[in-house]
Amino acid sequence: MDGWTETCRDIASPWECDVTEHFTIAYYFDRLADAASTISESLGLRDVSRSVGRRFDVRFARELRAGASFHILSGAIALSESSVRLGHRVVDSADGEVTAWAEETLDIAAASLPREIHDAVSRRLLRWEGPLVERRRQSAHASFSIEAFLVPPCAMNFAAFLPDRRHNAKCRFRPIGLKSRQIAAIRPS
Repeated sequence: MDGWTETCRDIASPWECDVTEHFTIAYYFDRLADAASTISESLGLRDVSRSVGRRFDVRFARELRAGASFHILSGAIALSESSVRLGHRVVDSADGEVTAWAEETLDIAAASLPREIHDAVSRRLLRWEGPLVERRRQSAHASFSIEAFLVPPCAMNFAAFLPDRRHNAKCRFRPIGLKSRQIAAIRPS
């Protein structure tokens, strides 16, 4: 594709695959880290990308098998005063099919991006054809609460890990025999 930069070319080695001969997620992220470093250098963001927070949102389309050759195409897909979004496509080199889409967001709000780098990146923006990233609020039920660790395990109701309507794991520990006032009394301040 025009404008995209090839940032990685490799194969899925057998020792990087699980027992079903699928390329493991850890090695996908290893290659994405290489691709992210290469595209950051290409865009002039090397120093900035080392000192800012980053987030990867990855969508896996299909598996890579042991021995499969693949390459990663990367480019800048969005730019604002507070962030730079980079897109990475993991492509099966044998058939050209995308096996994974990754959006990398660099939080540049704290780092001042020089105007010449900002302008250079904005001239190289590309159209993202990957799936949209679903931005969700963090659910209050999705995190552990401290009282779950303060109450002895034998006093827990372990019908706790149930999927919610979006199929995300929820942790609903409910202490048995303790009233909410007693839990509040043992909660640290």
